[in-house]
Formats: sequence, structure tokens, C-alpha cells
Amino acid sequence: MGQEYLQGRYLDEAIETLQEAVRLKPHDRSFRCLLIDAYQKDQEYEKASNVAREALALSPREARPHFEAGQQLVNLGRYQEARPYFEDAIRIDPSLTGAYNSVGDLRLRSGEYEAALESFEKAKSVDPRNLLALRGLARA
Repeated sequence: MGQEYLQGRYLDEAIETLQEAVRLKPHDRSFRCLLIDAYQKDQEYEKASNVAREALALSPREARPHFEAGQQLVNLGRYQEARPYFEDAIRIDPSLTGAYNSVGDLRLRSGEYEAALESFEKAKSVDPRNLLALRGLARA
């Protein structure tokens, strides 16, 4: 139900439903991911960050929670804090193109153009049609 609300952009209802789902099934990572997405769409980045850290604490060996924690730090403007989370996500799952793209974006922000190119190239090597990687390559 929460996912349906989220798809329909009924964010208040989605958040309420997903909070309850997380309460009832605290170890189900999918509910936390949806709740993070709902908070992010509602621009409640601090709340999204809190849920991402909870997900990371529950699943430290999975790449997605590392990626989500980094993404929420980026949303909060805490770029340097975010980078290790993306790098951990890559180390755990080298096929996670979003993490390569995020590292590339952070490298661009800090003026590391050659390193940014390298990150976007890695994302492109995993998925040659990855639009974010292609756009990142053009920007770098």
C-alpha cells in the first residue's frame, strides 16, 4: 500500500504507511528503502538520512544501504562525509553504477576531473547505456 501511495505521489500517506510497515517488520530492508525514497521525495532529508543509517546498521554487508546513506548526506550538502559511503558500496558491489556516478559527481565538485572521468568510465563499463555516466563524462 505504501508503495502505491508513493507512486501516486501521496507522500504523507506513503510515509505513514511505510513507517508502520517498518515498525511491524523492522528487518525488512525493502520497507526502509521505500521510506527513504518517500522522505527524499518529500524533501525530508534528515529523516531520510536517519532511516538510511538504520538500514545500514541492520545490513552493513549490503551495498544499497551504504549507497542510500551517502545519497542522503549529499542531499544534506555534506559531500565529503558522503564519499566513503559510496566507496564502501562500490567495494561491496562493483556493479552498482549509481555509486560510481555519485563518486564521479563528488570528484567533479572538488575539481578532481581526471578522477571523475575514471569514476564515470567505470559506471559506463558496467552499463554502457547509463545516462548519468554519459552525462558525467561530458561534464568532466
